[in-house]
Amino acid sequence: MILKPHEILKQLGFDVPEAGVGINFNDAYLTRSALALVGGTMDVSRITTSDLSSLNVGLSGVAPSRDLPAPRDDDESLERLKLTVALVARRVLKPCV
Repeated sequence: MILKPHEILKQLGFDVPEAGVGINFNDAYLTRSALALVGGTMDVSRITTSDLSSLNVGLSGVAPSRDLPAPRDDDESLERLKLTVALVARRVLKPCV
């Protein structure tokens, strides 16, 4: 499966048309700087425990098995899930430096 850039942005909460967004040449610096500032605030550590718990339950429903125990919501399991989310984000959203 291939996720196109506009689809990734949609999942991040930004509705950007596939063709891109036209901006006034005079606003280019402000627009690029504003986007860089917003991008710099995205942080996996800000994901709430309740959101991780919901993801944990959802993942157990993706490939349910009678052999697997119900998902655990203990601190260790949720911390491992948060690390997994960070790895996925890092793989998909490679930082520009």
